[in-house]
Amino acid sequence: MIRASELRGRSVVDVNAGERLGTIDDVILDPAGRQVAGYVVSERPGLLGGKEVIVPGSAVHAIGPDAVTVRRGEQSDAETGRLGPLPRLTRVTGRKMVSESGRLLGTIHDILLADDGMGVVGYALGSGSGGGLGNLLGRDKDQQRYVRADSDLRVGYDVIVVPDDAVLASGERADAAPPVERRAVEEGTAPGAVDDRVEPDAAETRAVRSEGRQVE
Repeated sequence: MIRASELRGRSVVDVNAGERLGTIDDVILDPAGRQVAGYVVSERPGLLGGKEVIVPGSAVHAIGPDAVTVRRGEQSDAETGRLGPLPRLTRVTGRKMVSESGRLLGTIHDILLADDGMGVVGYALGSGSGGGLGNLLGRDKDQQRYVRADSDLRVGYDVIVVPDDAVLASGERADAAPPVERRAVEEGTAPGAVDDRVEPDAAETRAVRSEGRQVE
């Protein structure tokens, strides 16, 4: 996974014009579509100073380790205009997340993207406590958790409400079964599990014992 914050400051190159447009200043998100909708690019400063332009996600050709390549001629003004109201990385980070059961999970620390840099996987959580030795040493457990982007998020003006089962540890798969449940399935003790071990019928057992006495 890629952290959206890692893309800020990365160079943007137009492959059609062979021109460096500037650097990524912000990431535009589409929470409903769970994808990156576009980028805010700060153009390289000139005699009149630099300016910001919006590059839609449809114009992105590739996201490399050193630069993001785009084809600027492939987007329309209408497509660019609809990106204005969408949330941006700098406006989302710091928002508080609360579970449906009323527990403060923390604040959004970063956005986790798929390896292609376009799909939104989840929202990394920070403690929001603002300090502490654990933060200085990078051992804050809250920063190792994230909220799945495919969960039913309710975004309000003050907080974002998430289901109780939407929080996962970093590296944990959303489809992984709990350890207890996995053991139960393996041992055949889970509800609905079929035990393929054959137990002898009671009548059959009595018949075998009777035959044994006759032989003796």
